[in-house]
Parts: sequence; structure tokens; C-alpha cells
Amino acid sequence: MSDNKNNDWLFEIKPKDSLIRLNLKEVWQYRDLLFLFVKRDVVTLYKQIVLGPLWYVIQPLITSLIFTLIFNNRGVYLATYDNFLITSTFTFHHSVN
Repeated sequence: MSDNKNNDWLFEIKPKDSLIRLNLKEVWQYRDLLFLFVKRDVVTLYKQIVLGPLWYVIQPLITSLIFTLIFNNRGVYLATYDNFLITSTFTFHHSVN
């Protein structure tokens, strides 16, 4: 009876060989579709901003400049603090968006 039950199925779903399977040939084949998806996302993200994608770089720089002016100790220039501040604000702004 169990043999009949197994033979009634048309398809058997099995897992793939590996968890991550990158088929780069298909990605290359559909590169135009991938390009259109990326373009659509960028256009919709910056559609209402006058500066467009340039705002992606300007916003963290302005934030870093304001933080430097406010939190810098008595106007003393600290190169390590500025480098830390710029990298951290760029990382934060890009991870949020």
C-alpha cells in the first residue's frame, strides 16, 4: 500500500545541492533587466531632489562638517576625529538608505 502512495505523485520537490547558488551565466544573460531595476530604484529614490544622486555624497559631508564644528574641542583641528566622523556618517547614511 505504501508503494502505491509514492507512485501517485507526479513531482517530487527536493532541495538544491547548495544553499547559495550563483548562476552568473543567467545574470549576464539578463544584465539589461538588472540594469533597468537598478536604474528604476535610483530614479525613484532621487526623483524629487533637485541635486539628484549628488545629494548621496553631499548629505554625509554636510553632517560631518556640522558635527566637526559643534563637537570639536575648542576649535583644535583633529585629523583622526574628522576621518572617523566622515567614515561613520557615510556608513550610517548609506546603510539607512
